[in-house]
Amino acid sequence: SLTSITIPDSVTSIGIDAFYGTAYYNDENNWDNGVLYLNNYLVNAKNDIEKCVVKDGTKVIADSAFEECSSLTSVTIPDGVISIGNYAFSSCESFTEIKIPDSVISIGDVAFYECRGLTEITIPDSVTSIGDSAFDNCSNITEIKIPNSVTSIGNSAFFGCTSLIEVVIPDSV
Repeated sequence: SLTSITIPDSVTSIGIDAFYGTAYYNDENNWDNGVLYLNNYLVNAKNDIEKCVVKDGTKVIADSAFEECSSLTSVTIPDGVISIGNYAFSSCESFTEIKIPDSVISIGDVAFYECRGLTEITIPDSVTSIGDSAFDNCSNITEIKIPNSVTSIGNSAFFGCTSLIEVVIPDSV
């Protein structure tokens, strides 16, 4: 019967399906153009969503927020988002391009797994960590430039990126 939720600004990640099945989740009035927000946190998207403009003020894209949104072609992420959660865009096969804003610090584990339509990715200087298997099986990415700010690249981060022919990694990694 949970109908109201307040999350403090100190929260930097929200796990998979944390609020699934609650009255808040099931109330269609809480969904904004196919996306469910809790305060400044984007926690879930409907699987049939095709495009999304994340609302200004959003701080975190939660774990699995867009997972298996196979019709999703584009997402506009505003400045202010600091974290892209684990599995956030996993298996979004129609995705072709994403620009990660300069405010993002971390890209979670398996965040873009099997985004086979993804051909281009821009990682800003603000990112310090790229999670395990973050871009695993993104088979159409041809090049990636890792900024100097990245101090950690997870296991199998680019495994299965069969079209990847150019990788620029700075000395600081």
